[in-house]
Amino acid sequence: KTNEITELSNQLGHPTNVILSQDEAEGYIVDLRNGSFYRIDLESGTITTINKGLNNPYPAAINQAETDAYILTDPAAKGDYPKGDLLQMNLQTSKVSTLIKDVVFGAGSIILNNNETLALISEFGHEAGCDGRLSVVDIDPVSPSYKEKIVLVEKLCGAHDAKFNSSETLVYFVEVDASRISAIKVNTEELFDR
Repeated sequence: KTNEITELSNQLGHPTNVILSQDEAEGYIVDLRNGSFYRIDLESGTITTINKGLNNPYPAAINQAETDAYILTDPAAKGDYPKGDLLQMNLQTSKVSTLIKDVVFGAGSIILNNNETLALISEFGHEAGCDGRLSVVDIDPVSPSYKEKIVLVEKLCGAHDAKFNSSETLVYFVEVDASRISAIKVNTEELFDR
């Protein structure tokens, strides 16, 4: 029935992110409080734990083959807080690898480019501090710049969400503390020496 809520599960601690599978039969959920990453059957509501014991997972992105999840840790908080990591988790084995450590300043969002060689991340920074950023990390294991991070733009006021346009020539992003949406031109082919 339209506008009627169907609860799928109420067994989550602090869910922060949901990603639908390609066939939309399942979802993947990040649980900040429980430090967990789940798979949920969207028909039955059955939840399967893929990994628990993650340190402050917040946003995530999944590749199209649904073999790997990319997870940022340590979202923005009041005052000073630790810088987070970019993790790569194999969805079959639950094995987690740290791609970059202690360099994400207030995890906001993460998306992959069309070729799944780059992760675009927003870093919130300090609340009302205007020290947020948009960054790109090379996640292509055969690239000479694998695991390198480049800051696209700095001094953002609460960078929270970012999206590529379909041709990946623009990145649209919101700044929570500045009450605005903006765009920046990019050339993903020229970001790293390849």
